[in-house]
Amino acid sequence: MLIDSVPFSRPDSFYSGNFYNQSGYHIRYGVMPAAGNERATILMTGAQKSFMEEHYENFRTLSGMGCKTYYFEGYGNGGSDHQYTQDLRKPCTLSTEYHARDLQDFIGMHVTQDKSKPFIHLSNCLGSLISLEYILSTPGMFTSAIMVAPMLGSSLKWINTPEKEEAFIEHANQAHLECTYISRKNVDEEQQWTYEGLMEKYKPSSPSNDPDRHQARAEWLCNYPHLQIGDFTYGNAAVNLKKVREFRESENIRDITIPIKIISPTDDNISSPEAHHSFAKIFKNCTVITVKDAQHMLFREKDEYRDIVFQELDKEISAFKPLNFQPK
Repeated sequence: MLIDSVPFSRPDSFYSGNFYNQSGYHIRYGVMPAAGNERATILMTGAQKSFMEEHYENFRTLSGMGCKTYYFEGYGNGGSDHQYTQDLRKPCTLSTEYHARDLQDFIGMHVTQDKSKPFIHLSNCLGSLISLEYILSTPGMFTSAIMVAPMLGSSLKWINTPEKEEAFIEHANQAHLECTYISRKNVDEEQQWTYEGLMEKYKPSSPSNDPDRHQARAEWLCNYPHLQIGDFTYGNAAVNLKKVREFRESENIRDITIPIKIISPTDDNISSPEAHHSFAKIFKNCTVITVKDAQHMLFREKDEYRDIVFQELDKEISAFKPLNFQPK
């Protein structure tokens, strides 16, 4: 299997542990030391349904760049505790405030950093929504943030305008559909988690997709069922759309001063590239890096697309000047 070999297997220098949040739930985290001279500390939060194992290749890349990386899996994802104990595959419906509080406590308890070097939050999709919540609630912690295909608005046709978002949220609340899957594909749920079902689900659908990276994710999910999380439920989508709407209308996000880079794939069918550009105009110090012809999960795209994320991170590290940042 691919996951038994480099770059998809567990790195020798990587170690992991459990963080217990204020509610007593365990959340997995991982730490990857820098190879050689340490240039930066990275705090990484993944997309919804993301799990630590699928990022082993990314941890290797970051280590080779001189980054010490902390990965925070988040409540409701992967091998961490799940919200719905009667159906462990249902995605979490708790607010970004809840996750941001967990992140703050985790950083205070487990993260060590050299204050003279950059501390960068690298996030993806829903992890970026949580990142934004955290940056607002705890200004001065990170030197900068890189948001990869952030969920700041959706490309999905049923929620791709503010009016559709509002109608969806109202319908989800009135119909009491919190735990109901939106997609009919989840009706025959067991079939999609078989080896054949997973290989079909993660079969490359675009020339930009990397076949091995897609297959490695399918192998992890097939061989380790505790990592399996289903697609959107009404409640899960509604709580995140409410937060997107709140940020869109908020004056507070205009007060964020740290540099933010949004990495925006042009063919993203989940997070809206238009929303990326709209939010960039609101932030004081934001740059949008457009990745032409790439899809949503940039970390599973071919090297020519995936490498752009790490190239932009390297630029951010190189541009850091300690005198410009007063650490919290």
